[in-house]
Amino acid sequence: MRTIPRLLLGFTLFTVSCAMAQPGPGPGGAGHGHDLWGMDKLKLTEQQQSDLRTVRADMQKAMVKIQSDIKIARIDLREMIAADKPDRPAIEKKVKDISALQTTAKLALVDHLFKVNAMLTPEQQKTFKQEMGRRLMEERGHMMMEEGGPMMERESRREIIIEK
Repeated sequence: MRTIPRLLLGFTLFTVSCAMAQPGPGPGGAGHGHDLWGMDKLKLTEQQQSDLRTVRADMQKAMVKIQSDIKIARIDLREMIAADKPDRPAIEKKVKDISALQTTAKLALVDHLFKVNAMLTPEQQKTFKQEMGRRLMEERGHMMMEEGGPMMERESRREIIIEK
C-alpha cells in the first residue's frame, strides 16, 4: 500500500521537474530551473522542449480547474457540517465528490507522466527515472524529518497520542 503514495509523490515531483525544465526564471533566478531538477542531464531537443511546454501548460490548466473545484467543494462541506441540522447523506456525498475530484487530479498526473515519457528517448527515460528515484529518496527523507523524524520516533509519538 505504501507504493501508491510513493508513485503519487513521484508523479507530482515529475510534474514539477517538467515545469522546472522550461527556460526562463526558476527558483534560483533566470535560467536556474534546469539544474535544480536535473533536466539538463536529459539533453532535450528544441522540439522536445517545445512539446513539454505545451503538455505542461495543458496540465497546469487542467489542475487549476480541478484544484479550484476541490477548494469550492471543501468550502461547501464546511458549511454543510456547520449547519444547525447537518444532513449526513449530503455530507457523505460531498466527501465522496471531493474524493472523486482528488482521484481525477491524481489520474491527470498519471496521464501527464505517460505523455511526457512518450516524448523522451529510451536513454532520456533511463536518465530521468534515475533522477526521479534519487529525488524521491531525498523527498522521502525530508518528509520523514518533517513528520517527526525517523520511523521509530514517529511510532513513539503515535503511541503517546493514542494513550492520551
